[in-house]
This record gives sequence, structure tokens and C-alpha cells, in this order.
Amino acid sequence: LIAGLLLGGHMLTGAAARRKEIGMLRALGARQHDVLILGASETSFLTFVGVTAGFVGLRFFGMIMELRGGQKLLTVLWRIATEYVQVLGISLAVSLIFALLPIWRLSQITPMEVLRHE
Repeated sequence: LIAGLLLGGHMLTGAAARRKEIGMLRALGARQHDVLILGASETSFLTFVGVTAGFVGLRFFGMIMELRGGQKLLTVLWRIATEYVQVLGISLAVSLIFALLPIWRLSQITPMEVLRHE
């Protein structure tokens, strides 16, 4: 939840900083759908990198402890893989929900709107 709020805040500040860039893309023919995909892919990439770094960093030591405790390697790896998929799926869903409003607002920018505010 906290990560989703932080990512939503990042997208809000990013939308303000990228108004001119998005306006230029729209002037060159980018559709609202293209801007939505651009924002969603940026959000997904940031979430993927953050979840992967955090999960691997924390779960590595847990895996060592489980292996030292007598667990089989394939059992431990399978459990870690399922946990990673679950955590990544939930994190992606939460981050996209929180970033949806800023992304949608960013896709509504018109080239004339950007030129007026310059």
C-alpha cells in the first residue's frame, strides 16, 4: 500500500515534469492509448525492478537457512518461485491501480494546452 502510494506520487510529479514531452508526442501523432501504454509500462518496469531487488535481497538469506535446515533444493526453489510470482502480481496490481489516475490525466494533455502554458 505504501509502495503504491509512493509510485502514484512519483507518477503525479512525473506527469507535471513531462507535460511538454507528452504534448510533443501528441503533436507528432501519439494517441491517448499510446500515452496510457507508455505510463503503464513505466509503472510496471519500476515495480518489477523494485520487487525483484527487494525480494531477492531478503529471500536469499531465508533460502540459505532453509537449505541448512535440511530442506531439499528443488522444494525451496519452487516455494520461492511461487512466492515471487504472488508478490510480483499483487505489487503490479496495486501499483497500476494507484498510478492509473496520473497516467490517465497525462494522456488527456493536448498539444495546444502545452503551448498555452509556455
